[in-house]
Amino acid sequence: MNKFAPLVINKKTRVPYEYLGNNTFRNLHTEAEGKLSDEQCAAVFSIPVGLNLIIEKNPQLIEAIKKLKLSLE
Repeated sequence: MNKFAPLVINKKTRVPYEYLGNNTFRNLHTEAEGKLSDEQCAAVFSIPVGLNLIIEKNPQLIEAIKKLKLSLE
């Protein structure tokens, strides 16, 4: 199975981010990367478990999300 960076969703903007490890995240719309504290991560992001399970089986969906700049619920 392909490895992928799990997605998290910004609670306020609904923009998806890739979790790169060590509290570092990449915005899928802008490709900007940044590092947050544990407290900031908990306040800013939610983890869409169901979406991550789908993407694990269909990693090409990441490219569609990036190209279409989809916001996610």
